[in-house]
Amino acid sequence: MLQHKSAKTKVITTAIAMIAILNYYTLAQDSLSRRTFKVLTEGLKAKEMNLNDIWLSIDTTENNYHRLKLFDTIFTNPLHSVDVVKEHANFLLNLNETNFDIYFEMVINQLEFRKYQPVYYDNNLSTKDIDGELGFGTDTTFGVEGGQLFRMFISPVIQIKQMLAEDFLCKKGVRLSFLKDNYKGVLLGTGSENSNTGYDSLQKTAKDFFIYSQSADRSMLYSNGISLYKTLLKLAVTARNNIDILKNNIKTTIIETPYGKVALGGAGNDRYEGDFTAILDIGGDDKYIITSSGNGNKSEAKFIVDLSGNDIYQGTDYTLGGAAFGINVLIDIEGNDSYSSDNFSLGCGVFGVGILHDVSGDDNYTGKIMSEGASSFGLGLLFDNSGNDEYDISSFGQGLALSKGFSALVDNFGKDSYHSLFYINPEKKQYLSFAQGVSVGFYPYSSGGIGLLVEGRGNDNYRAGVCGQGFGYWFGLGALYDINGYDNYESNQYSQGASFNSGIGILFDNQGNDSYSSYGIAQGFANDNSFALLLDDFGSDFYSINTQPDDRIESKLPSFSMLIDSYGSSTFSNYLIVDKEMIGKKKTCLPENQKNRDISFYTKTGLTEECLQHNIRDRYGNFNISTGDTSVTDFYSILTLATQDTNKEKQKYDLSQFDFERRLILLHSKIDTSKFNESIKDKSSEDLYNQAMSGTLKVEEIELLKDKITENPSTAEYFAGKLGTESIFERKFIKNILSGLLKKNSLPCKNLLIDSSESKNAGVLMVCLGLMADYKIFDIVKPISELSKSSSWRLRAEAADAIGKIGASTQIDILTELLEDSNPYVRSCAAFSLGELMPEDILNRIHLCFYDDYNLVRKRTFEGITDKRDISLMFILQLFKADIPMSAKTEFAPLITASKFSKKEMKIFQENFYNLPVSIRRIIYKSIYKTGNKIWTKKLKEFRKAETEKELQNLIDKLMVLMKKKGK
Repeated sequence: MLQHKSAKTKVITTAIAMIAILNYYTLAQDSLSRRTFKVLTEGLKAKEMNLNDIWLSIDTTENNYHRLKLFDTIFTNPLHSVDVVKEHANFLLNLNETNFDIYFEMVINQLEFRKYQPVYYDNNLSTKDIDGELGFGTDTTFGVEGGQLFRMFISPVIQIKQMLAEDFLCKKGVRLSFLKDNYKGVLLGTGSENSNTGYDSLQKTAKDFFIYSQSADRSMLYSNGISLYKTLLKLAVTARNNIDILKNNIKTTIIETPYGKVALGGAGNDRYEGDFTAILDIGGDDKYIITSSGNGNKSEAKFIVDLSGNDIYQGTDYTLGGAAFGINVLIDIEGNDSYSSDNFSLGCGVFGVGILHDVSGDDNYTGKIMSEGASSFGLGLLFDNSGNDEYDISSFGQGLALSKGFSALVDNFGKDSYHSLFYINPEKKQYLSFAQGVSVGFYPYSSGGIGLLVEGRGNDNYRAGVCGQGFGYWFGLGALYDINGYDNYESNQYSQGASFNSGIGILFDNQGNDSYSSYGIAQGFANDNSFALLLDDFGSDFYSINTQPDDRIESKLPSFSMLIDSYGSSTFSNYLIVDKEMIGKKKTCLPENQKNRDISFYTKTGLTEECLQHNIRDRYGNFNISTGDTSVTDFYSILTLATQDTNKEKQKYDLSQFDFERRLILLHSKIDTSKFNESIKDKSSEDLYNQAMSGTLKVEEIELLKDKITENPSTAEYFAGKLGTESIFERKFIKNILSGLLKKNSLPCKNLLIDSSESKNAGVLMVCLGLMADYKIFDIVKPISELSKSSSWRLRAEAADAIGKIGASTQIDILTELLEDSNPYVRSCAAFSLGELMPEDILNRIHLCFYDDYNLVRKRTFEGITDKRDISLMFILQLFKADIPMSAKTEFAPLITASKFSKKEMKIFQENFYNLPVSIRRIIYKSIYKTGNKIWTKKLKEFRKAETEKELQNLIDKLMVLMKKKGK
């Protein structure tokens, strides 16, 4: 009975697993073209992987209340993110009255803004009611035709004020005041206007800020913002169709009201200057110089609607479709227009809705920070239906979503140009963009959102600095999707499909002969539990990486980095070449200074004979897959970024609170060593700490600072005492300092780590475990046994890793238990450590690891056994006899020619050799030929005499002829 129940359970479990895999494949096929799907699956198969191996860990922190549920689905199947992007793009490019509410209901649900409720504004508000609210007679002031037209447009604004009277964001209170006072400081690092907020203070404020942010119900505000845009657009199109009737009967009039300044413009060339709640202009080449009084305006909703004419728009912060804690809509139906503004504008929503829609014409957009489709806890949208347009910002925009925002820059048609450069430090000559399809969360308190740049048809140019063109960070989905055209992409690092720390970054170009040029960490590069994809579906394309990745990039969490060129004859320039056959033997043709680094390798050796493989990743199992029908050209191409206009106003926002930014943009450059040493000579420990964490130091300066700290015990103790910081960047820096102290055999440092290993902070524990294991501090054994039972899978994994590093053979049973852990990464760490310890019964303990559903576990099991050691011939023979898959046996077979053995062991091996499967013997023969090992070459002749398989006899004859030709 028990056996029957067990068998039944197994059948049910298998059925569920099969359904999950089928769903995974269905999602992937829906997301990708048939051609791309085939290339991808063939590439994975060549790496002994399948689609089920592509997954990310969702529970990367103790508390996950901040994370959007959308990422639960995406992290289970990262390829589903492509489907999410395509679905949004298809809606955004084809919005109409039929699908409008369906789409925005989906957006509001994904961002968990409670519920989207379309608002249908009452068209029957009486003239008396509207005039009473505005404080003047509309017919008397604007004329009968003008009054009737203006009332249609202003009526929704009046109704919105009434509907939002009880909304959280319209009530005065401590929480709302706190959010309004601190949103710039938290989201952009400015601090409050009246104080100099430091990093630690910012973190304390951020905790409260995000708790308040996520508890506030803003659904009514968002619903009204979206509905106002829909209503105004419909009215504007209708009015434009009747413009000939209206233009002779309307004269320009500007008037103050209880709602703020309002205006109705005629057919002439008008000028509007100041802070307006509502402007409706029917024609003429107009000039708008718009200002805003900031938060707490007289009206919760503002709009500008211009029906025709070549217009000039100039604005300060929170104008031209930019809103904070409110609604702001700008619609221009016709004309070649120019838009220029400061920050939080041109389609920006922060705790609100900001939308700019230009229906036609060749337009120019220029903004600073948080512009051209930017948001946080709101919606920021910029639509341009047609024309050859130019988009230019300093940074933070063009489809940027910060914490729980939804942003999109959507251009349907035209030859367009997108530009974003930003000076971080003139000496570094590197630019931080956060532009062109980016989403960035605030670690560890708040998930990112969805940031999109969607381009329809046209030959387009994209230029960005660091972090752009499809970049995601901390549960943020950032994507650039271009459907058709011959496009040119230029950027600095962390771009063109890049992600970091649980992010999703995608650059998807559907069709056209395109050019991609970037620096180092780009073009399908994910790190630290992330997914990145550069996918070009059709066309003959050019790819260039102009510098190689920085050696500071490392991660213990699996990530998936993909560059897929599905069709056409493409060229890859300046990619490091690695011989695929030698990778398993840890031999490459990398330059000497590139060897033994935990970075990506680039190779022209195909996954299949027709395909290119790009980014065979590091020992942590971060798989980078790139395939395509390509020709490889090894020549160097320099990417030149245009010089930033030095006359432009430097941005006031300090971006140093973004931990990843502070560690990504470090550059090597010559410095005046003596001058720098002199500048830090008499500084206090606190001053040195603040300087170290400022994010403004060059690489050489950081090294000099480390020397200064490690030479001074009191300063080192001060730094070590900061180990409990919640900043990733600071913790990594401190870890480096502690590492230097441990090298000097510092007893105080050891004692500090021993004490800190009892901390309740997971981040502190991980640093302590790593350092104590690296430097063989055996006091780690006690906390290991406790942490192996932790509820945090990251701590369990760190404990498993530490057992192997420290060589704690007494903890082998703990590793065996962790092999059955529910988290595949924990299992992989346990398997690797068991391989490092190599107990006598290791095959009995780990044989099931070779059957694990996850390639990561199977791969790390092999690496643990083979890492930094020569395997004995007898052990390999035991492997061949063990109950492990044939695929695992074939992986070990080539290692025979590098194994250790005695004469007795060789005799035993030869006696058992012909009982091995034909496939294993074939691999061994080929391996003997490739290595050229003299001892094994002689044995090959003996094998030939005793070999009975005709196929293998012919193979040996062929190999011996080839060896003779090569003089082996």
